[in-house]
Amino acid sequence: MQRQDSPIPETTAKAVNPGSPGKLQGAARGRRARRIPGGRRRRRGLPHIALNLTPMIDMVFLLLFFFLAVSRFGPQEGMLPTQLPIRTAAAADIPQTPIRVRFVADSADPDQCLVSVDRFNEEPLAILTLAENLGKIKQIPGFVARTPVHLMAGEDILWDHVVNAYNAALAAGYEKIYFADSP
Repeated sequence: MQRQDSPIPETTAKAVNPGSPGKLQGAARGRRARRIPGGRRRRRGLPHIALNLTPMIDMVFLLLFFFLAVSRFGPQEGMLPTQLPIRTAAAADIPQTPIRVRFVADSADPDQCLVSVDRFNEEPLAILTLAENLGKIKQIPGFVARTPVHLMAGEDILWDHVVNAYNAALAAGYEKIYFADSP
């Protein structure tokens, strides 16, 4: 039905005039098309796809709670209080002169042995008195338990005598006992 006095066709009039009867869709019926944020139009018939962030947020909070529960809140290891010694100059090590024990075979009895201690007992002594003599030397200032003791035995000395001298040096309290060749 077209009006006589209107120069516009009926279909165009309905599209322009939203109040006019008829079955027109979309913008022709006066509805605006739905817009998705961002300026894009949503097409009809397509489902609205959105990312559900709730489970992810729940997991983040659970992990945060877990790490807070298992962490230890104590002083940092680098911040522990310490007591450092007062700065002093390092003591210079005094080189220690070794105690040289020389073995001398007894000419009267080849099974017996005599010992002499360089710079202290130049005359040969019985091996049984060696522990006592080494103890006296240790009482002299500058001789301590760490003073090296060199046992200098030749090839003609029995091994038992060297072992007895080693035991005598241990009994006197010396810690560094060495075996050396007799010159």
